[in-house]
Amino acid sequence: MNKLNLRLVNNVETNIHILDGLINDCKSIIPDYSQFIIITDENIYNHYGQLLINQFYNTNYKIITCPPGEQIKSLNYVENIYSDLINFKCDRQSCIVAFGGGAIGDMSGFVASTFMRGIDYINIPTTLLSMIDSSIGGKSGVNLTAGKNLIGSIYHPKQIIIDPKLLETLPSREYHSGMAEMIKYGLILSKELFDTLEKHLESILSDLSIPINDLIVNCIDLKINIVNQDVRDYGIRNILNFGHTIGHALEACLGNEYIRHGEAVAYGMLYAAKLSNVKGSLSDSDLKRVIKLIGKLELPKLKNMDIDKILSFIKNDKKNVSQDIKFILLDSIGKAYVSQQIKYDDIKMVLEENEYISN
Repeated sequence: MNKLNLRLVNNVETNIHILDGLINDCKSIIPDYSQFIIITDENIYNHYGQLLINQFYNTNYKIITCPPGEQIKSLNYVENIYSDLINFKCDRQSCIVAFGGGAIGDMSGFVASTFMRGIDYINIPTTLLSMIDSSIGGKSGVNLTAGKNLIGSIYHPKQIIIDPKLLETLPSREYHSGMAEMIKYGLILSKELFDTLEKHLESILSDLSIPINDLIVNCIDLKINIVNQDVRDYGIRNILNFGHTIGHALEACLGNEYIRHGEAVAYGMLYAAKLSNVKGSLSDSDLKRVIKLIGKLELPKLKNMDIDKILSFIKNDKKNVSQDIKFILLDSIGKAYVSQQIKYDDIKMVLEENEYISN
């Protein structure tokens, strides 16, 4: 078993366990609590609900099943979860178990961080994107009409339990979405990872049974290193948002039913790479490599959209400082930096080129 530890400056520690088939014996590594509240979505429950029940059958547990998708990341839905916890007589010795993808993890972590001023939670991610990205680092939150994750907290789970075998039932579209975040790690932090994906991404995507455990561990290692340097996301951790400024705006405009998070980030990375080339130092050859690799992903076509509406969402981005955009650019493949030199007109310029937008 791979075991990684995220140790933070304030002595918070998250144990991260990675092993094929771990879901079949996960209770053996979970501490005892007075009560477990398992929060999952209907699709995951249909696939793995009984298996999870078998793990917790001799404990005091309750299960909350949610509809799939981003709709659960709202204050109204969170209030319903609080009511459930009160009805279940939860106390500060209870533990939430988030069992699902990024939306389940984000919402469950937010609930855990705020209920009774904070109770423990454990994250069992079931998608590639949540395994390598959203489950690591403690970010949780819900959306507002004005934008994604505008209300949230940084609150770390006690454990993250990763079973790559769960990816075998992951829909191809969600797999491609997660691969976009993996490409992101290569672009901003590891040329070696990018080179590996250049060589093997096509074969990985054509046969989803190919083990990618080493790639998962690699991404988690990269993120742990960044989080340990910048727990509160005020400095270098911002580079993890490469592709997200425009990506989040695309999600808000198109809706999660049309475009998944990783798909939107993939487009965001394409536009950010173009800006890195036009306004920064990314070479023409590196830009071509970025476009070619992301082009291997199956992405939905972008509809013809109101670019001013996209810009309005970008203006509400939580990373902005005063009126300045904190935009992540590439210096070269494997090296990213935070820039406050990109203006709204620059973003509008690359969007108006319509290079990735279909009419």
